[in-house]
Amino acid sequence: KGLKGGVAAIGVAAGAALTAGFKGAIDRDQVAANLQAQYALTEEDSRIAGRVAGQVYRSAWGESLEAAGAVTGALLQAFPDLDPLGGEINDLAGQAFALQEAFDIDAFSIINSASIAVTGGLAKDGAEALDLLTSSFQNLSPVVRDEVIAATDEYSKSFTQLGIDGPAAFGFLTLAGEQGIFGLTNAGDAIKEFTILSTDESTKSIEAFETLGLASDEMANRFLAGGDTAEEAFKETVDALLAIEDPATQANTAIALFGTPLENLGVDNIPKFLTAMTGAGDELGNFEGSAQRVADTLGGTATAKFEAFKREAFGTFVDFLVENVIPTVDKVKEFFQEDLVPLMQELAEYWEPYLLAIQDVWDE
Repeated sequence: KGLKGGVAAIGVAAGAALTAGFKGAIDRDQVAANLQAQYALTEEDSRIAGRVAGQVYRSAWGESLEAAGAVTGALLQAFPDLDPLGGEINDLAGQAFALQEAFDIDAFSIINSASIAVTGGLAKDGAEALDLLTSSFQNLSPVVRDEVIAATDEYSKSFTQLGIDGPAAFGFLTLAGEQGIFGLTNAGDAIKEFTILSTDESTKSIEAFETLGLASDEMANRFLAGGDTAEEAFKETVDALLAIEDPATQANTAIALFGTPLENLGVDNIPKFLTAMTGAGDELGNFEGSAQRVADTLGGTATAKFEAFKREAFGTFVDFLVENVIPTVDKVKEFFQEDLVPLMQELAEYWEPYLLAIQDVWDE
């Protein structure tokens, strides 16, 4: 009798754990199915993606398994070269969740901008793109960080066309962001305008290049070539602008090539703008690994470690159910549906008289 209450409590707890475990197994299966439907994965790939999502969740990232699955799917779509079975996707998912938590920016927006940075040529892979974004966020005020996302989306191709690499592009945007959203937006627009005005062979651009002692047709071809050729041409143009001693001549020549956005920044800021274009590559410092450092910091707290411990323990139980119990349940279900139920239906007409007789006796 003394043990009766304790045993009952243990039974209730075990039943609750078993119920939660089955729900976890069903949830993981549902996440895999959602990923398969959303991204046109094969059944095997969806199972792998579901397993990866489970691992992300066990690492204490995401409020739910569904959230971990959604971010995992977004990464698979954004970076199709990622190996689902490799650890990299787990690291990137953790980084995306960590950046969302640290900078209050939606993880999907971060992943999308990282993808654009890669396809636009500013980063070699997703890890480098997240590092560049992270370092830029860390050097800007909170009100400007969202604009870095928008600027990456809009200006990546413009930077790449001029041969400007990722560290220089994000460094430049970070410097421009010191003047707030207005400064960052107009600086980005000025770069975009330059890609147009420097190659349009208009009267203004021809005269501007003549002032710099450069041939406009030759410069246009070099810019259109992209890569190292465009990079050298752009550096040559900026150096020539900085060499002009008369402020008025310098401002008018620069505005002719960078357009109205540069004028919007103010004539007195033109030398600063041009100087930023030559030294922006060093602005971010040692940006490599910055996203993982944020993830390590947030994932290293006592709260995060305890949450990861709980999720890992529960996840192991779910794995057992998925791999051992669920298949057995499916077999039992199949037996009932395909064998036992049809047999019972066939025997029903023979059972009925006996059942009725038993009922009569019971009623008496």
